[in-house]
Amino acid sequence: MAVRKMKTSFKTNSLLPQTQGKTRSFLVAFLMAASLASCLVSFFYFTSTVAQELSFLSLSVPAIIQIRQKNVDWKLVKKSFLVVVPFLASLAMSYLLNINESHERTYALVLMGNLTLSFFIFSVVGSRHDRDVWKDVMRILLFFLIPIFLFVLFTQRNAYFMGRWQPYFTGDVNGAHPNWWGNMALGLGWCALAWEKSIFRFAGLAVAAYFMFLLQSRGALVALVVAFICCSGYFFPFKPKRAFVLFFIFLFGIVLVALAGDSLLNFFSHDVLLLDDPDRGAGSGLSGRTEGYAIALNSLFNDPIFGNGIGMFGFVHNGFLLILAEGGIFALFSVIYLFATSIRRYMKSGHGEGAGYILSYIVLLMTYPRLFNTNMTSILIMMVIMRGLCYVKQKKVPPRNWVMQPAGKNDERT
Repeated sequence: MAVRKMKTSFKTNSLLPQTQGKTRSFLVAFLMAASLASCLVSFFYFTSTVAQELSFLSLSVPAIIQIRQKNVDWKLVKKSFLVVVPFLASLAMSYLLNINESHERTYALVLMGNLTLSFFIFSVVGSRHDRDVWKDVMRILLFFLIPIFLFVLFTQRNAYFMGRWQPYFTGDVNGAHPNWWGNMALGLGWCALAWEKSIFRFAGLAVAAYFMFLLQSRGALVALVVAFICCSGYFFPFKPKRAFVLFFIFLFGIVLVALAGDSLLNFFSHDVLLLDDPDRGAGSGLSGRTEGYAIALNSLFNDPIFGNGIGMFGFVHNGFLLILAEGGIFALFSVIYLFATSIRRYMKSGHGEGAGYILSYIVLLMTYPRLFNTNMTSILIMMVIMRGLCYVKQKKVPPRNWVMQPAGKNDERT
């Protein structure tokens, strides 16, 4: 009886630190999710850049809490942040070399300061060994986002202009443009995919896909498909137990196409991808975007190394061409190295979901202008990237209730 009581009390005490750790990690994730939700609302509803900046700066609070909890590996923080330094340095050089040019100096300074703070905060949060905090943030954020998106859907259901749904868009280039909404809907889809429960996953995906359809946000929709393939668990990584389910989905798709015929294909080509639209279709130069691509490439000859200055080519709807024109070849190569290193570490550690989110964001950047910004979706992907950089081989520490014995003897519990 005495031995049994002693074992029971030991088990109870050993669970206390784990419970406290989960509670503390929930607090950090909850505060981050609340900050991201406030960033979203402050942009389109309050139309206040000051409120948005304050919401962004509030992300420092959960990072400070994690530091006070001593859940930070400062060696990992240093190693992961050093991978970002070439990108940040290239932006700084582009700013300094073009400081006399007529570009938005205040905007460039604020952007560089926000990016530096973001990457540092998320290197601190990502260095935690026992949890992927970004998954917790996405799961909690879903319960903030679905009511917000439903509110926008019901209050702005008549906000159509030239056949396109444009909620809270006043015509100002800094307003809530439909492309911005598509970017935010992609963030909602990511949050849904972070859940394993089907009811949460498909509820979030349904709202996100419906928003993208109304917004005619084709790039975000394709990026969401990439995220779904990589993060759903059905397609990648492939599991033999899923073979029957995948075969059923494939067979159902063939039957659906056969029954619907041209009507289904026409729906995707005409109504979803808008290939025949005179203003936004294949014959319109991608809504005039190919002209912007040419301008960005031609401007590269002015300064191919460090670019023409941050904030000069916001009209170029391609994040990689934009950073090439504004920051030069050095900025482009450094950000490609950042993406590739994070993806490689995710794949090497067996966490393919993180790599799927990054690939989804890369697809979005083909049609979205700004590479990184202080909006919800960009902040989420920065969290994912920094966590990927923090994945290293960890030494397996034996439980404290086990004592190593010489070879040939049985282990005994203390």
